Amino acid sequence: IAWAFNGYENVELSVYSIRILFIGIFLFLFYKYGLFGYFKINSSKGSWLVFIAVMLIALNNFPFVSVLSNSAEVVKDAFYWQYVLAMLVVAFTEEIVFRGFILAFMAKYFAEKPIKRRTFVVILINSAIFALTHFINLFSGANIGGVFLQIGYTFLIGVTLALVAIKSKSIILPFIAHFIYN
Repeated sequence: IAWAFNGYENVELSVYSIRILFIGIFLFLFYKYGLFGYFKINSSKGSWLVFIAVMLIALNNFPFVSVLSNSAEVVKDAFYWQYVLAMLVVAFTEEIVFRGFILAFMAKYFAEKPIKRRTFVVILINSAIFALTHFINLFSGANIGGVFLQIGYTFLIGVTLALVAIKSKSIILPFIAHFIYN
């Protein structure tokens, strides 16, 4: 089954099946290495303040003017639920990989290094890796200008999601914010 999404046509469900397989692999790795603590939320005041700020930024991404003026359009109503499911899978997979696994590994790795502003360095490197992986969109037919714009935007989103992950010591809040961004 294929559907149009984000301007790309013929995105196959098999891509999302592969992502679901990766979710299973990473959940196994989380279990094996005792990382399931990242699925709990630190309910400190600071983590919620950062999350609320990030959610306001994410909601700013929503096309309110288009929706209110009835100029927003869903390409195929029958596949709307598949789009929502795809965005859930994408957000969950990317949060497990980038904030749950890579960010946690980098934080442990850099904890032993005599580097000033370790957290800042970890966030920047993690966000750069997250952004650069979006070069893969060139293979799905996206134009190069759009991909470079997405990489810059994704880097900034990666910074905000990493901040939420570090403050909340969880991937649940970054997952929610990532889904809203998508």
